[in-house]
Parts: sequence; structure tokens; C-alpha cells
Amino acid sequence: AEELEAAEALFAYFCEKNVLPMLIDSLLCHPPPLTSSSSMDGSDTTNLDNKNNLPSTTTTTISSTPSPFSGVCWTSSVKAQILQTIAMIVFNTSSPLSLAYLLSSNYMNELIMGMLPLDQWKGDSLEEILPHYVTLLRGLVMRLRGEEGGGYLPLFLCQRQKRRLHRTNAAQGELADATASTETYLPLLYAAVQVFCSPLGTSLRDSEGCLIRTTAMNVILNLCRITDEEVRLVLVQGGGGDDVVDWDSLPTTKSVPLMAPSLLSHPLTIEQELLFPHVCNSLNSWFHRSVRLAMASLSIDNKHGKTSKHNEAKAEAKARHKDIATMQFRELQYWLGFLDDLLSCEIRAWNARL
Repeated sequence: AEELEAAEALFAYFCEKNVLPMLIDSLLCHPPPLTSSSSMDGSDTTNLDNKNNLPSTTTTTISSTPSPFSGVCWTSSVKAQILQTIAMIVFNTSSPLSLAYLLSSNYMNELIMGMLPLDQWKGDSLEEILPHYVTLLRGLVMRLRGEEGGGYLPLFLCQRQKRRLHRTNAAQGELADATASTETYLPLLYAAVQVFCSPLGTSLRDSEGCLIRTTAMNVILNLCRITDEEVRLVLVQGGGGDDVVDWDSLPTTKSVPLMAPSLLSHPLTIEQELLFPHVCNSLNSWFHRSVRLAMASLSIDNKHGKTSKHNEAKAEAKARHKDIATMQFRELQYWLGFLDDLLSCEIRAWNARL
């Protein structure tokens, strides 16, 4: 009983002193240079203009008042430790009320989106921070898939601008930019897709030793396996009218997803535009690599060596081809397995577009 009271008192102090927004501010805030208000590493951070609801460049501090740590240049080791600390707090919070506080005020969505795009970080820093970042994503999606996950759904949703296109000349099929509206999205899904498509996914491992790419893939699949109608609606078309979630009142994040105009009559969401071509191109690439390797191996088998040196070189080439084939078929199996898992989630619109 005493330990429980002490834990409650500690969490109350944690909330009273706004420790969570201070940690997130320390993680995301870039110190301004002496001559400009832009970030030192050249990355742009965004805020929303009150008049037009459009992104504008400002600091990433998430609190309304400056943090005592604003402008301090923390090392990547410190930022990685901050991510690990936040992940441990979220994972070990058992009280639904306490967890609702941690997920409220858009704190986690700001953290998730503030880490993107990944190319704002230098290579060495990203290698140190990314494993803890993707571990946090995995923990958050497991919270959403838990028994009380449906109650936390609105806390994981945000709005972003959606660019629609209309036909200006029906005869020629020309498309032009139309009015920009908003759509609902899951920053959790957007971040997982970004990490999954990152070239670092096959070289880094998370805190449990899994490849970053595999962890991000599991986050995507776990989100797609949620049968909640609101989640499915967000995954397919970016939200819509519903009595459970007030879509129009959802918050926005200061860091916004990168947008690209779509030439489809029914444009895909940003996540679909990133994920679907990446999966198909990777699968196609590894298939053709395997075919070329098989043809090269056949040509080696058809060559008859006249000397022992030729036979040794032939044996060495066949052994090398066998090692390469093992790796290529493993990659091919990985992408086929992911595609099969994605199709088995039974999101009909995704299946048709894939």
C-alpha cells in the first residue's frame, strides 16, 4: 500500500511539473543559430498558421511557454535516452487514467511527427536514436490493440491537409489542383511506413534485437489488423463522418507529413502512396535479381573446364552464387510473406489497390 501511494505521489508530481512535455521539448527542439530563426541542422520545423490553417516555420517547442531547456543542443545519446525513458513510462503505466494523461494533449503525436522526416538527423545520430524510436512505436500500437485500446483511439488521431484534384478538360483528361481540404490520419502509421521504407531498416536493430524494418512492419500489420471501424476508415480514406469520433475537432501536429499531388481519380492516402510502391518495387527487384542469378548459374554449369584451375574457379563461383541465392531467396520470402500478411488483414480497398 505504501509503495502504491508513493508511486501515485510520484506520478502526480510528474504531471504537476509537466515533465513529459519538457522531455519531448528537449528531444525535438533545435537550437536556433545566431543569425536566423531556422534550426541549426538545416531542417524545417512547422507550426500551423491561425488564419489559413497552413503550416508555417517556427520552433518545435510543444508547450505554450518556453521550456527551461529550449535552445539547448542535446547530443544524440541524451535524445536516445529520452526516447527510452518515455517508452518505459508508457509501457509500465497500468492505470487507464494515467495512460490517458500520457496520450492526451497530443504529446505522443507531436513526438512521433517531430522525429520525421528521418533525413533531418545525421547518420550517426539516427543510428543511435532510431532503435528507441521504433521501439516506442511498437509499444504504442500494442496499447492501441489492447482491451481498452478503443477508448484511446481519438488520442492517436490527427488532421492534415489533403490535396484533391479535379478535371479541367474532360475530353483531354487533364487534371488541375483543386481546393485543399483535411483528412484524418494516424501519425503512428505514417511514422511506421517512413521507418519501413528507410534504407536503415535492414542495418539497425531495436532494443530486442529485431531489425528496424521488421519492427516497423509489425507496427503496420498490427494497425491493419485492428477491426475497429474508425481505424479502418482512417486507413482507407483518411477518416470521415462518424458519431463516435468528432473528426473536425481533431488536433494537428506542428510537423506535418510531406505531400505529393496524386494523379488518380481517387487519390491514395500518403501512407498508401509510400507503402504500396515500396512493397511492389522491392518484390519485383528481388524476383528479377533471383532470376538473373539463376541464369548466371546455369551458364556456369554449361561451361566445361579444360584445366584444374578452370574447375576450381567454377566451383568457387558456384559456391558464391549459392550464398548469394540464399540471401536473395530469403529477401524474396520476406517480401512475399509481408504481402501475404497485408492481404490477409482483409482491408478490401488496400487489397484492390495492391
